[in-house]
Amino acid sequence: MTALPEGFHTVLLFNPDPTALERIRLLLSNAGISPVIGLSDSRAILPFLEQHSVSVIVLEMTPARERAELLTRISRDYPNIQVVVETASADVELAVSCMKAGAVDYMVRPVEPGRMIMAVEKTLNIIHSHQEATSLKEYLLNDRLEHAEAFAEI
Repeated sequence: MTALPEGFHTVLLFNPDPTALERIRLLLSNAGISPVIGLSDSRAILPFLEQHSVSVIVLEMTPARERAELLTRISRDYPNIQVVVETASADVELAVSCMKAGAVDYMVRPVEPGRMIMAVEKTLNIIHSHQEATSLKEYLLNDRLEHAEAFAEI
């Protein structure tokens, strides 16, 4: 898997409609969210994840049954990837099952541009906060000095 520098987060969009895919990619890119990569074939998602580091996936969930299996597999095999679900279904049971399967957000189409941007930014902020907490925890629990030479004269 290609590693990304800390603070660098790739957003993967999946939508079988190439026009919708490009519209969302441009929307996020114009909002300063990058890199944003789009896939229109659901069968390409797992092979892509094996080769590339991704922080957030915006997953179009139609048809729900097929995509629910994909969501479950992503959550199980890639627990550090946050998934935002986009769908045409306002079905409460589907929303609950997606959240239980690991989605961090659920949006019903038509999704307003501001809502899409907010969902991805919120998810990226969650990732950043988790990374900061992990880094702070490692720092506080680590017993060695990072710059011991600074204390050599003491």
